[in-house]
Amino acid sequence: MPELNSTYWSSVVNEFKKNPDNLLWRQYSDAINNKFFSQWLSSTMTKRLMKTDLFDEAVSSGLIPILEKKSMQVYGMDLSSQTVRAAKNRYKNFHGVVSDVRNLPFDKEVFDVVVSNSTLDHFETVNDIYISLKELYRVLCRGGKLLITLDNIENPVIHLRNSLAIQSIQTFNPAPYYVGQTLDRKQMSTMLNEIGFEVKELTVIMHFPRVIAVALTKLFQKSQNQKIQARLLRLFMLFEKIRQTPILHRTGYFLAAMAIKPTANTISSKR
Repeated sequence: MPELNSTYWSSVVNEFKKNPDNLLWRQYSDAINNKFFSQWLSSTMTKRLMKTDLFDEAVSSGLIPILEKKSMQVYGMDLSSQTVRAAKNRYKNFHGVVSDVRNLPFDKEVFDVVVSNSTLDHFETVNDIYISLKELYRVLCRGGKLLITLDNIENPVIHLRNSLAIQSIQTFNPAPYYVGQTLDRKQMSTMLNEIGFEVKELTVIMHFPRVIAVALTKLFQKSQNQKIQARLLRLFMLFEKIRQTPILHRTGYFLAAMAIKPTANTISSKR
């Protein structure tokens, strides 16, 4: 297992930029995240928003473009200074911050929205996830919104990948980086509620099988045929309709939650 520090995550970004052999897969991932988070973000402009983890923005389009349309000030943080710089080279206007999500350099209650897509599922322990969620709760304003995704452990492929036997064999890991602990639906709801959040929605996203998608995107990226690539991406997106079926928790790649930090009035009424 690699030492999970800023140097390691910088090396992941550098390796991806040197060998960008799967940009089409990143386009699919960005398209899913943009569509999904756009639905959960408020239609009105917020004052201040923070995004955890800037890997997506460092190597592809990411979420910053839609987030800047939803908030007057956008902050993006990452453990790796090199990842922050790479993201800033693409997008000049957001505020880049080098930080550990478990110990954020912000006062309490300064953000109206926190977007955390696939950030907390790279830790070695579940306790690290808990500490991070408490920190995100601290920096959120009363009435603020947390939008978060983690690897969906109820997907059999992810469950197998995260087993100790498979985790130690990098050949079986389709992601180009270390994957860590995650939560199931019950654990997610329980942990968020224990910290003080009100869970408003819990679902799963990205339903096209990742291993197949990665293989197909690598194959068709080499063809340089834009029409074929566009059709392939549309095919992937069609699989999101599985969210409306009973098997959604077995096929979705990410568990997604929208949670609210209650207002003082809400807390008082509960007491």
